[in-house]
Amino acid sequence: MQGDEASRLVILLLFLLCVIPLGVFFGRITAIIGSTVASLTFALFLFPPLYSFRIQDNGDRLNLTLFQIVAMGLACLSGKMNASETLVETDHWRVIDTRLDELQRIVEQKRRELGDDGNR
Repeated sequence: MQGDEASRLVILLLFLLCVIPLGVFFGRITAIIGSTVASLTFALFLFPPLYSFRIQDNGDRLNLTLFQIVAMGLACLSGKMNASETLVETDHWRVIDTRLDELQRIVEQKRRELGDDGNR
């Protein structure tokens, strides 16, 4: 029975790792829905009695509850990570635009100086 419990925990951890890409690429809501569907699937097919949402063992209940809590936390954090990356990218392009504007002003100023004084 020890190996069976270990294999359940491995499956839970693998599905937990799938929540992060859901949050990053598809958003927070999708990751939350995915983690909830995974929890219901685990309750139905992984924990005895099989094909029932009722879980008899308190340890299995605890594992499933902890999975759901951690998965929700990861879903929220990975969705925020995506939003913060977008803000950083926007800020990065703003800095580039500012630098290009400054460079364009300097080039125009040099052209005027060369045009007023002839060829230096």
